[in-house]
Amino acid sequence: MPDFEFLGLAMKEWAAMAIALVLKYLFPEDEEALAKMSARYRRRRAAFGLVAGVMCAIYGTDLILHFNDRLTVESRTVIIIVLTLGGEHLVRAVMSVSPDTLREWLLARLGGNK
Repeated sequence: MPDFEFLGLAMKEWAAMAIALVLKYLFPEDEEALAKMSARYRRRRAAFGLVAGVMCAIYGTDLILHFNDRLTVESRTVIIIVLTLGGEHLVRAVMSVSPDTLREWLLARLGGNK
């Protein structure tokens, strides 16, 4: 019987992602900081974290496997779990980069002039 896939992920990968999301929100990073936030802000932050983790896992797994020769297809589930847990932080880091910082980094990488 073929494995059911949705958005390019098998059911066992969706289950791994769901378990990682549950664990992430059962064990918050900084409970003191969360206690100071309003309930509305906590819900919004939780929703953002859920969406960011899922999107990173869905779209980042194949990208990581493509660019890293040492990883095999068997490591796919582990990559999904890591991206689900760390996706929110990855997206926050990317969103916090200013356009000027990005431009300077690209010019340094490409060897261009300012």
